[in-house]
Amino acid sequence: MMNKSQKLTVEIVLYSLAFLLALSLRLLNLGAAPLSDQEAGWALQALQIARPEIAAASQGSGAQPAYIILTGLTFIFLGANDFLARFWPALAGALLVWAPYCFRRDLGRSAAVLLAFGLALDPGLTTVSRQAGGPILALSFSLLALGLWRARQPIWASVTGSLALLSGPAILPGAIGLAAALLAEGALRQRRLRLHAADPLQDHHEQSNPEPTLSFFSRREVGMAWVAGLSAFLLVGSGLGRFPQGLAGFFASLIAYFQGWAIPSNISPSTILLALFTFELLAIIFATIGVINQIGRDERTAEGAAIQPGLLIWAAASLLLTLLYPGRQVSDLIWSIVPIWAVAAAALAAYLPQEKPHIMVFLQACLVMILAALFYNTLIAPDLIATATIPWNILRLVVLAGILALGILTSTLVALGWSWEISRDGLIWGLAVTLLIYSTNALWGATQLRPNQPAELWGAPPGTGQARLAQSTLRDLSNWATGMQNSIDILSLVDTPSLRWFLRDYPNARFSSAIDRDNLPDVLITRLEAETPGVSETYRGQDFVWWTLPGWSGGIPPDFIRWLTFRRAPITNQYIILWARNSLFPGAAQD
Repeated sequence: MMNKSQKLTVEIVLYSLAFLLALSLRLLNLGAAPLSDQEAGWALQALQIARPEIAAASQGSGAQPAYIILTGLTFIFLGANDFLARFWPALAGALLVWAPYCFRRDLGRSAAVLLAFGLALDPGLTTVSRQAGGPILALSFSLLALGLWRARQPIWASVTGSLALLSGPAILPGAIGLAAALLAEGALRQRRLRLHAADPLQDHHEQSNPEPTLSFFSRREVGMAWVAGLSAFLLVGSGLGRFPQGLAGFFASLIAYFQGWAIPSNISPSTILLALFTFELLAIIFATIGVINQIGRDERTAEGAAIQPGLLIWAAASLLLTLLYPGRQVSDLIWSIVPIWAVAAAALAAYLPQEKPHIMVFLQACLVMILAALFYNTLIAPDLIATATIPWNILRLVVLAGILALGILTSTLVALGWSWEISRDGLIWGLAVTLLIYSTNALWGATQLRPNQPAELWGAPPGTGQARLAQSTLRDLSNWATGMQNSIDILSLVDTPSLRWFLRDYPNARFSSAIDRDNLPDVLITRLEAETPGVSETYRGQDFVWWTLPGWSGGIPPDFIRWLTFRRAPITNQYIILWARNSLFPGAAQD
């Protein structure tokens, strides 16, 4: 009994560490990047709750009521800024790491812990968690609802399930993929039950750990679950009664999803696959190893094997639906990432050392990492042999093939000199560490170095530009003109969500399609390409990059190697011009 309690304590500590790691990665510099147009559209709808007077200024269907209500209430108490606009998705993304704890008996304890850390460090999940909007809320609350149900906590499962229903259109493709997985799992369960009836010695684990059903809970528990779920749906959906029209957002989310079948996005299926196979390389490779082990009936992967077919069906169904959906976004991949990681975690857990490893395992792992570093350096090497008779690209391929051949040769020699198990474990550990470094690098680039930029693929274009520099310039102008940072008179001829969010704290900012020559503002905002006759005579202008768009056609950037290694790809910039009246500057003649 003491050992069991001690093991549980260590397990909870590990999950807590995974949660803190996930939360840190999702909150670090969360407000550093300006909101994109898509993010600003959702943030403005949340701002309507805190500032009802702006309701006419922003148009929106409220199709993500959970995000809008929770963020709006946060704006009321803490103010509106970029950090808080992304806070609830970041928190939901971090809470996702607790879902494996609820399924630890199905996955296996070791695999569940590894899955928690995998979800915490995953580049795609982390990037989507740092974007304003509801997709990650739909994923996290759905899986937590299923996990809490599995853990026999019907009340909390009902509450999180209600939040999932309020999380927007993303709940529908997720529900379809999950339904396919659950149906497949149910069919496999019936098959195992029939096998058990024929041979009582088989599938004893399945009988000792049944799936909770409604009949499993008492009537009181079911009744309390319904009350809790309905209360959460009504309270959150109405913003604690402050925003009752938010309840209609549930139906708006259904409409928004089906509209996506008629209105295509500018994201191609090849972009979806590129993001999956480049950002999720660690999960995909070890999920593949797990599938191979299952086909080979490797006894080391027996733990958690019963649910792996369902996980694979879930991943395949979600990915297929994403590729077929005309209104697809790269963020839709989150529904495929989780089951892929679950299979990968089981494969990784199978190779955890059960006793002190042989020294050759470490040496083999180090050799794999060295070869991986050589492989990467060869990829990024410039054209150093431009005058050679053999083109550098061909030489590069020859060198890369030689490195792979050297890895195969050394693994074979270790297997012949010691054992296949030592060679295999060293190869697996070296590959795992190498891919973890690659994954961490991809995560850092997408979340810290180039957030919301088209080259990182995960943000919905257009990305953000020089909004921080424009903000600083506008505050300086306001100080000169009024003595306050946000009191200057502004007229914007550009009306986009990101610009409305940018000017949210300027009470004298207004939007129009034309200039009133009898009431010229202190500051005028136009597009760079817009024609504004006579403005240059009265104003001084400074251009700022406001939108960044992919500068390539098709789904894959040109010069794939440069993109893969440095995220270098053609980018198209679109500009706005911030015009300030000449009279605002010292020494200027007064109009």
